[in-house]
Amino acid sequence: MIGEDDTALLPRYVVPAFRLGFPDSPVIELPDAGHFTAEDALETLLALLELFLNGMTA
Repeated sequence: MIGEDDTALLPRYVVPAFRLGFPDSPVIELPDAGHFTAEDALETLLALLELFLNGMTA
């Protein structure tokens, strides 16, 4: 999960590098979030975390 407005870890560089290193992992880009996604998109973060954790136990 990365905020598209992140100015510390620029998504245009980080996302392709992540996809190259982890080709089977999903990348969630949040258009209205910056570097601190937990502050900018808490509800989305919690929902994605719940989906991830539920997928681990299924």
